[in-house]
Amino acid sequence: MSKKFDRLLHRGRIKDGQLVLDNGRWWKGMLQLFEDTEVTILVERRKNKRSTNQNAYLWGVVYYYIAEHTGFLPEEVHECLRSKFLRHKRVWRGMELTVLKSTTQLTHEEFGEYIEQCIREATDLGIEIPPPTTEMDKVMATI
Repeated sequence: MSKKFDRLLHRGRIKDGQLVLDNGRWWKGMLQLFEDTEVTILVERRKNKRSTNQNAYLWGVVYYYIAEHTGFLPEEVHECLRSKFLRHKRVWRGMELTVLKSTTQLTHEEFGEYIEQCIREATDLGIEIPPPTTEMDKVMATI
């Protein structure tokens, strides 16, 4: 087996105590790459990514209000707040680097926490951010 390919990740679900894989034919073909190799099996709950409504609220309400108040574009607000709240450390070739997480990779829960951090930042700036239901109702009424 090639050293380039030592990990395989695939989705499925447990049904009546059995593992049912998405696209089982593909999976079976990929497993051939691991023939005669000792492997480790890990089963974990799939974490849901951020929702469309969460993202719409962040961009259409939270970032919008902050941008209006500060004079920045919403994209610039996104860049600044990501830099403030989504930093983490990585070691690369012996050096510790600070990298930014992408909001597209956050789970539903992590994205909710990020929105709360952004709202607290807005509050510190004297900006009142409307709650999601009120503002989203207004947005949906215009569609």
